[in-house]
Amino acid sequence: MELDVLKQKLLTMASHAETAVNQALQALTQRDRDLALRVKDNDRVIDQFEVEIDELVIQLLTKAPLASNLRLVTTAMKISQNSNASVTKPPKSPSAPATCHRNPP
Repeated sequence: MELDVLKQKLLTMASHAETAVNQALQALTQRDRDLALRVKDNDRVIDQFEVEIDELVIQLLTKAPLASNLRLVTTAMKISQNSNASVTKPPKSPSAPATCHRNPP
């Protein structure tokens, strides 16, 4: 039962992260500062999912899960951390500086 909750939280968080990345790219390409700020503000939702997933993973780990479930649980923790990092900490690139919305090509 708890594994199903974990899977559902992961899928929901992944959906939010995908939307955030798409909106961030849209904000970048269209130089839409307001959209970029909304993406940044909405990051709190993804942060909350990361916390909830980590707490659920810790609960599941304390129950000494079977090896197959242990793989899912540890993978879930990694996905949770990586999904959030991909939205909040994009790679720095000289071709896409953080202030590009101010500097048209």
